[in-house]
Amino acid sequence: MPEIRGVDPHIFDISAGEKKQEFTHGLISGRALLFSVTKRHIEITDKENTNFRFSATDDLGNLYITVTTKGYEGDKEKRHPDLFAADLVKLSLTLFDKMNNDIKEWHATWTSEEEGNPNDNYSEFERNLPQKDTYTLGELQNAAVNTWEGRLANELGFTKTAQVRYFPGISCYVDFERESKD
Repeated sequence: MPEIRGVDPHIFDISAGEKKQEFTHGLISGRALLFSVTKRHIEITDKENTNFRFSATDDLGNLYITVTTKGYEGDKEKRHPDLFAADLVKLSLTLFDKMNNDIKEWHATWTSEEEGNPNDNYSEFERNLPQKDTYTLGELQNAAVNTWEGRLANELGFTKTAQVRYFPGISCYVDFERESKD
């Protein structure tokens, strides 16, 4: 099992068909965290500030990750002290693989703003693009792979950037694929 900071890794100990849902406390801050873990979905939300959340969903071989570990404009906190996104993604993927879910694609959605704040991956994606009006598929793929989420996806075996749909100033949708485990 991968190392994890901030959250007790035992909340991820389930068997097929089991569901866990309860409160735990962050290992760093002691804050109350609501978590729900099933064979195909993991969600952790801060009880005091529900803007802070992590979720990972396996939709029949398609992985969707939602991460908000940074505070929104007006929040006094800039980062959540217990939610470490990369650790949670790695642990989620380990759980899904343990359940033989056979995840083949990781679907990323980045928007120009979330609750008034720029999305980190979207901002990084745009910084990675060459300064011009149109882009080749290769330039879009390179920009996507070199974001935080793209680097993490690659590290976890999703080494092919299959598709990039970019809507300048609005959003970007990226599909990362991994080779079959067979």
